[in-house]
Amino acid sequence: MLDKIEDDELNNFIKEYDKCFLERNIEKLKSFYPEDNSELVYFDNHKNNDTYSVDEH
Repeated sequence: MLDKIEDDELNNFIKEYDKCFLERNIEKLKSFYPEDNSELVYFDNHKNNDTYSVDEH
């Protein structure tokens, strides 16, 4: 699926994020999110588990 994305920057971002996620590298994953806990929602595939900060997630 990622091979169909023509935007190299986005493609690389998604691959790097996925790698961190699969390796369970929490510290590296935190680097993908803003430090100020702004209006970003951290969506989770588990019901009622979406959060507004990395620590809660």
